[in-house]
Amino acid sequence: MKTNKLKNQISYYQRKANFELNQSKESKANFNVEEKHEDNRIADPSVWEDLSQEYDITNATYDELQNISKKLYDAKQISLLEHGILTFNPTKSPQWDTITKGFSNPKWFLTDSDSSGKRNWIEEYGARIKRDKKIGNFVGLKHKQKVLKVLKRLA
Repeated sequence: MKTNKLKNQISYYQRKANFELNQSKESKANFNVEEKHEDNRIADPSVWEDLSQEYDITNATYDELQNISKKLYDAKQISLLEHGILTFNPTKSPQWDTITKGFSNPKWFLTDSDSSGKRNWIEEYGARIKRDKKIGNFVGLKHKQKVLKVLKRLA
């Protein structure tokens, strides 16, 4: 049996933290965290109708899904987490071949696409939800259910 170790490369959002230790009978630690992030996006709920007319979520390429996700995020209609879930595709990574070396027929997507790369994204995330239930990934399941709700709203 072959196993493969993956090294996570995580980019951490940097925060300025102040640490104070009270020197009383009960030593208590207080953390004051300052996060500075300016959000210049403007909430625009009309983007849903525009995207529904421009794209068919049941017959879209991965690149079209990325565009949809970016427009929804820019319009403050989905969270950064949902945007990340929708746009994450490890097959586009330069390390994909190295990571999957030795696996027979590695694939990220659970549903098939047509010859032009279009797939039904509602079915894809439905399949991912079923897989998460099967393997007991309840946190991933919860997030993918939110994403599926977003996709169904576009249909």
